[in-house]
Amino acid sequence: MTDGRHIPQEDLAFYAMGALTPEEAAEMRAHVDACALCRGELAAAAGDLALMAMSVEQHAVPEGARQRFQARIAEDAGVAAESESSTRVPAQVISMEALPRGRAAWPMWVAWGAVAALVVLAAGLELRVRSLDRQLQQQTALVEVQQAANARAQMVMELLSAPNAQHVLLTAAKSKPAPMAKAIYMRSKGALLLQASNLEPLPGDKTYELWVIPMKGAPMAAGMFKPDAAGNASLVMPDMPIGVEAKAFGVTIEKAGGASTPTMPIVLAGAAPAGGL
Repeated sequence: MTDGRHIPQEDLAFYAMGALTPEEAAEMRAHVDACALCRGELAAAAGDLALMAMSVEQHAVPEGARQRFQARIAEDAGVAAESESSTRVPAQVISMEALPRGRAAWPMWVAWGAVAALVVLAAGLELRVRSLDRQLQQQTALVEVQQAANARAQMVMELLSAPNAQHVLLTAAKSKPAPMAKAIYMRSKGALLLQASNLEPLPGDKTYELWVIPMKGAPMAAGMFKPDAAGNASLVMPDMPIGVEAKAFGVTIEKAGGASTPTMPIVLAGAAPAGGL
């Protein structure tokens, strides 16, 4: 009855109409209780059958139809009893010729069975059409989403490759520039010039001190300086020995009188290029 995962639409219609055997109904009920999708489809099928039943035009029973129907049943019963008593033929071997002929002789359940079959067929077709319509709507929605994504990707590619597009670099607003310094040194003359900017202000008992790190030996103090209110400072031609080959320069924060060795950390540092004179 199931395809391993879900119940076909036609079987759901039979179940909603109560047209299944008890065993089939029990099997389907167990599946529906555990399957949310089939449970929803069953609810839709039941609703469709209810709407179909409500849409059938109702007609009043013709006057005297009930009495004629009962009389016909009694007449058929009498004929059957007379035929049985006269022929003594077992009921199971009575041929179709012994039955009353004519349109009214057929049991009414034959007509109602045909109608029920047509109703089931129509309900199954209606459920199938609705299922296909839902699938079509889902596929259409997926296509629209994919088309929108493709259009967006195409726009991104055009923006990245457009020669007249504006490229703007954004930075943090009102961010404070980093401290920096530039030293110019000539060892053959012992001449040194330092220009610093964006330095942090220091308390009165502190000062900045410049150090020359030679190729050999300990760091040499080159001079002390303090920045102005804008963070700018300079050190011009401090007293330096001639001929000291510098490997690097560094700036530390020391006590106001200076220090004989650098106090960590080094707040500014830079390597000297090779080949200086």
